[in-house]
Amino acid sequence: MSIDARVETTVTPVASNETIKLTVSGIINDLTNGLDREKIATKYGLTKQEVNEVFKHPKLQGLRVKRKPAVRFVLEDDTMVTEPVNPQITDSVTMEPQSEVDPSFVDAFNDADAATPVYKQSFQ
Repeated sequence: MSIDARVETTVTPVASNETIKLTVSGIINDLTNGLDREKIATKYGLTKQEVNEVFKHPKLQGLRVKRKPAVRFVLEDDTMVTEPVNPQITDSVTMEPQSEVDPSFVDAFNDADAATPVYKQSFQ
């Protein structure tokens, strides 16, 4: 069993004396989408020599077609198991903030801070 990826290209007929405007980003995009030099030549109506000239640009030198491997599987992550939430349990639990704080706790907390000695250290 084999899976073939096909990229549809549209051929734009160009008169031999007409100037064709190409962009570096367009050529890089074509390479990323799987078009090789032959398909780029067909897409833009270029000759093999003209395509070779295009790839002499410093930003295009050494770039190759990005071929995506044909994958015959779909990987599904089944390690993340979520349990359904029981609505009866969540409805019965309500959290209400305490309106007042016990004053003895506040006094004990402040006294503990005051009783903690503060040390000064000098570095030489």
